[in-house]
Amino acid sequence: MTACSELEDKDHYKNISTDIQSDELLVVNETSQQYLQSAAEYSKMSAFFTDEGIYDELNAKEQLSTLLVVENDDYVTPEGTDDEIRTIARAHVSDVSMSPANLKTDDNSMRIMMWHGKYINVDLDDAAMNEGKIAGHIMMGTSAVKMVVKTNSGYIYVISNMISTPQ
Repeated sequence: MTACSELEDKDHYKNISTDIQSDELLVVNETSQQYLQSAAEYSKMSAFFTDEGIYDELNAKEQLSTLLVVENDDYVTPEGTDDEIRTIARAHVSDVSMSPANLKTDDNSMRIMMWHGKYINVDLDDAAMNEGKIAGHIMMGTSAVKMVVKTNSGYIYVISNMISTPQ
């Protein structure tokens, strides 16, 4: 069986830019770490991930992931013992790369395992389920999703407040 095409190998393997028109979903051509370290509005969360070794662990795993982050105005400096602070950092990371499109379930709810060894609930309202809306329509625990960033290494969900981690 043979097939002909006017396309050459270089046409199949070139970088293709996709333009997505949404203020709720941003696609960037860099890793999650690169994006967070370059975006001033996430500098506190990025420094927290650096201090707690999250980026080092992500790089060692070499797999896709999901990060939950807050903007600087919503960042609350974690308090407690070193283990408690480490637990808080790990509550914001999952080995599952979660596209917003894959969050849909029959009952609008699912649970996702985070690095701190516990699940967080992900709930979608009807606008998220039926219209694909993101901002204010997806809840991660008790935090509303504000925006999603698709990176080369997974997804970043910008949430309204840090994930609660009762001790």
